[in-house]
Amino acid sequence: MKRIGLGIAAALLLAGCTDGDAVDELEQEKDELTQKMEQLEEENKDLQKQVKELTEQDKDKEQNDGEETNEQNKENESEDKETSTDQSSGLFSPESIEKGDQVAGLTVTSKEVDTESPSTAYFIDFEGQFTGKGNLALNEMGDDKYIFIINEDLNNVPHVQGNADKQEVYLHFENEQELEKALGEKATNLELGETAKVSVVLEQYSFNYAEGTDRSNYARFVELAE
Repeated sequence: MKRIGLGIAAALLLAGCTDGDAVDELEQEKDELTQKMEQLEEENKDLQKQVKELTEQDKDKEQNDGEETNEQNKENESEDKETSTDQSSGLFSPESIEKGDQVAGLTVTSKEVDTESPSTAYFIDFEGQFTGKGNLALNEMGDDKYIFIINEDLNNVPHVQGNADKQEVYLHFENEQELEKALGEKATNLELGETAKVSVVLEQYSFNYAEGTDRSNYARFVELAE
């Protein structure tokens, strides 16, 4: 019996030692896991910081790209405007020209668009004086007595591409009597089919345009040009 009691005591002692070692191992694993979690939390913070920085960079890039796009659009619009309206040559586009624009030294004071016509019609008034050089002839159609065909120095006169192709701008006078008085027999002696070379100063230029049609342009006679 004594031997059996000693054996049991030894077994219990060994079991106690084993349980103590297991607790130590668990405590050690717990410490290791705690350290790993702390390390992961730090890494997570670093990752969140990097994501935030990347997000801000993307926002800045998008903003910069948007600003660059807007600037490019403005430059393109400006280039389109310069292409459609050439101040030095007098060439302009009736579609894109606007009130306040300048062409050949004249300023647009009004613009009206008629979209109900078969071809869209544009009525554009200019302010300022210019010199017109060309041929004066009797008008064979309409109520106006004279027609003036400007075929020299077209860069002095606002005109469209069709005029540039033909190198001619046709117009009538708002005050034909003043023109006739200034020209005298040069005008009164004209016969149908004849022309007289004249150079005159004009103002209050009204340009009327519809593609594929012949619309009358008008201007007011000021004086004979030197």
